[in-house]
Amino acid sequence: MNSDLPTVYLHVKELNSLSPKQKLIFKAALQLFAQNGFASTSTQQIANEAKVSEGTLFKKFGNKRELLIAIIRPLALEFLPDNPNDFLDPKKIKLKDFVFSFINSQVRFIERNILPVQILIKEIIYNQEISDIFISWIPAQKINALNKVFNLLKENDQLVNWPNPDILRFLLTEMIGYVAQHYFLICESDWDDLSEMTRIINFTVKGLTPEP
Repeated sequence: MNSDLPTVYLHVKELNSLSPKQKLIFKAALQLFAQNGFASTSTQQIANEAKVSEGTLFKKFGNKRELLIAIIRPLALEFLPDNPNDFLDPKKIKLKDFVFSFINSQVRFIERNILPVQILIKEIIYNQEISDIFISWIPAQKINALNKVFNLLKENDQLVNWPNPDILRFLLTEMIGYVAQHYFLICESDWDDLSEMTRIINFTVKGLTPEP
């Protein structure tokens, strides 16, 4: 079903079970929420875009909020790296290598899923509840794996001694700032991806390196 949707939905069983009309509703909501925002999009607009009745929308999703959750929840489940174990060797671990891998992998993930990410960023800006819910959906094993990396970097005196949630927040803030500037604010055709990525990685590493 999901070959024409962002990659984050490729293996979502709930979407594979949708009827053809329900799939049209999901795709219409994805486009309209990204374009106009969740609050500014009505269920009637979604139904009109999908060329179905409002009743068809409510039959599956119940209300507009349930449709929003169906769109952004898969992002939380897939968002962070599954296994950063490549950086767990105490003799080889380097902060810059970790930051490069983390930011690069997450930016590429966002590029493949720009519509749902755009919806998520808009909702987080205006609704703290959505931000809290999104974080609560991130699988615990992913958070634990990152905490293991953070703790090892701290033990090797390569990482500032901040609480781990603050470190993750700093990483995500810099990464999302890069994505927002690239895709939502400037959208320049001659954007130098390598140069900008190098700049943001160097800035992030500097911010997370302990003072001498």
